[in-house]
Amino acid sequence: MPILTTNGIEVRVRSYYVEKESDPSIGQYVFSYDVQIINHNKFPVRLLKRRWEVFDALGVVKIVEGDGVLGRTPLIQPGEMHAYSSWVPLISGLGDMVGSYLMERGDTGERFLVDVPSFELAAPQLLN
Repeated sequence: MPILTTNGIEVRVRSYYVEKESDPSIGQYVFSYDVQIINHNKFPVRLLKRRWEVFDALGVVKIVEGDGVLGRTPLIQPGEMHAYSSWVPLISGLGDMVGSYLMERGDTGERFLVDVPSFELAAPQLLN
């Protein structure tokens, strides 16, 4: 599980191949990923925006940006964690993702970026 801490915010990511949603015969490989965001600061933070870079082994790069995660802008108290799951499709079955979150301090309103560690997306049948 890749883990990265930036500005007192720890981000952990785990990805999974979703065989039942995938159809390799038409170039559709679906992956889910679980994210845990832990606030190690002494102040609350709000996750305002996300930015993902999705890299497919065929050279396709997709940028995904938006407000919050899953339509929410969670407030994460000191010592607490926010967890969510999402998914992404690939054409080749091999790739990776990396990203960042725009956070806002709950006490001062100061905004800062938090890096999300790069993580691999790999269909098991392609690893042999």
